Amino acid sequence: MHPLNGVYYYITRTCNQRCDHCYIMAGPDIPRRGDMRGEEAMAKISEAQSLGLRSVKFTGGEPFVHPDLLDIIEFCGSQGIAMGIETNATLIDADAAAMLARHRVYIAISIDNPDRRVHDAFRHMESAFDKAMRGLEHLANAGCRTQITASINADSSDPRSLRGLVDLAASSGAEKLKLNIIVAVGRAAQCGNLLSVEEAIAVNEFVEKEIIPSAPVKVVTSLPVAFKSTRAIRQTVDH
Repeated sequence: MHPLNGVYYYITRTCNQRCDHCYIMAGPDIPRRGDMRGEEAMAKISEAQSLGLRSVKFTGGEPFVHPDLLDIIEFCGSQGIAMGIETNATLIDADAAAMLARHRVYIAISIDNPDRRVHDAFRHMESAFDKAMRGLEHLANAGCRTQITASINADSSDPRSLRGLVDLAASSGAEKLKLNIIVAVGRAAQCGNLLSVEEAIAVNEFVEKEIIPSAPVKVVTSLPVAFKSTRAIRQTVDH
């Protein structure tokens, strides 16, 4: 039997935002009654260790909404388990950032557009952009490794927005920018501004030719391999 190297832990479906693209349809109105408490989560992680578990990625919903998240991270750190978190960063303060740095947690922060008005509207949260940037600043000051993850639709696929995201990632100290093309799953199925296959391919080609060669940070896209150029596939394999 192959070892269980890593797990993707959806720690909660509750979120302090209600993003247009969310594929699990998380939001502030989702009750937390189905979430595992800290002790139960630690017991399950211990059980998974017997199967070979070496890494955990926490996601949601918004992981920092869960009241026991930091205790669970402390436990995983004490067990030598590598960790990552996908977060909107709006709830991260200096103390949380310091603890994440101590356990070498890799943080992926969702910022979808360099224009704060577009980002806030997309996430249905006032000041979401400013709060995320403040959380990102705390992470940078603590020495955390970070990446920016941007969900791309028709409102964020223009050259100005894409270049702005690269500049934002570089200036914030992130080591990578990941561009996720939104697909019609969950809440995104109700949106009318998704990219067509042809538009997604065009965005990917623009990123490959015009952005990646001169970008000060690593830039990757989520376009399915079947739609990528052979050059891009070779580069992925080489790295």
